[in-house]
Amino acid sequence: MTQDLLTLYFNNTNKKYYLRELERILGYSAGNIRRELQKLSEDNFFLKEKIGNLIFYKLNGNHPLYAEIKNIINKTAGITEKIKTSLFKVTYIETAEKDLNTAKRNIDIDEECAFTYAYNSMLHCGLALMNSQGYRPKHAEKHKNIVRFCDSFLGNDFSDLIIIYNYMRKSRHKFLYEPDVPCTKNVPG
Repeated sequence: MTQDLLTLYFNNTNKKYYLRELERILGYSAGNIRRELQKLSEDNFFLKEKIGNLIFYKLNGNHPLYAEIKNIINKTAGITEKIKTSLFKVTYIETAEKDLNTAKRNIDIDEECAFTYAYNSMLHCGLALMNSQGYRPKHAEKHKNIVRFCDSFLGNDFSDLIIIYNYMRKSRHKFLYEPDVPCTKNVPG
């Protein structure tokens, strides 16, 4: 977790983050992040700034080890993270394409199977988009958070698509947990 935390900050050196924001971005619990930041703040590697009810954390660019640690992070975690991010994006997009092709092949055979594969394709595209921006969904309500991110990132130009995406998410959820409910009826749009 320390490496992920430092990588995020060193890739955004002038940015300050508050605890819940870091939780959403990094996917670690707020408690674990807080403990790590407290340790790093005790050594003055991070500076705290209270704004309203929020405490923001920022790298201390004047810390004697700042340049050396930045160099290490850039040589190790930065490269590793960039490679990992690129591979994730490619994997998500390739998987999305396979899922979409499978949906097309199955539409006349089994609508619900095709629906599920089409939804999975959209989910993988959403994951690729999140990952390309340096985010990953929080484990709780993961699918809902991906839809929310896509809605926020893509904006009003894609609102009709997001409505369908969210409908598919809800339908898939009902289909999984209420098997007598069909998932392909009354798609909006």
